[in-house]
Amino acid sequence: MVDGLVENDQYGAIVGAMAVGYKVEEVGGNQVYTFQLREGVQWVDNQTGLPYAEVEAKDFVSGIEYVLDPQNGSQTTTIVQGFLLGATEYAEALGTADVADDLAFSTVGVKVVSKYQVAYTLAEPAPYFLSALTYSPFLPVNSDYLASVGTAFGVTENYILVNGAFRIT
Repeated sequence: MVDGLVENDQYGAIVGAMAVGYKVEEVGGNQVYTFQLREGVQWVDNQTGLPYAEVEAKDFVSGIEYVLDPQNGSQTTTIVQGFLLGATEYAEALGTADVADDLAFSTVGVKVVSKYQVAYTLAEPAPYFLSALTYSPFLPVNSDYLASVGTAFGVTENYILVNGAFRIT
């Protein structure tokens, strides 16, 4: 229903899903994975089947921000914290009662490079990072849709967007 950057093919090999390519660079002592997205892929409202918006790099950033926010109660936060630079510090700061301690999301190692490019900065080298991207916390989320449905997001099949080959009917 929702395509991430990569997926496993029938043989278990990692292949592109939303990503048509990627590069790995060393920047400031950290590995940075930059992915080029397929263009023209639409978010579709699962309930109506109507197109909602185009999938863009910002949706992958929004997905990480959603997962790391303790108010959303994600059970997969530690997966993201295990890979992305600044993710643990950001989530822990949001989890305190003192709002003054909150860090800006820009301290987390995920950035929009361009409309169709997203970059992940790793806290430490992880040759298995591509396989981790098949896990749900790395899936994209459209922030406008998320804001419009609020806490109903994902509670039922009526409050999700899909960008893959299937819908729940």
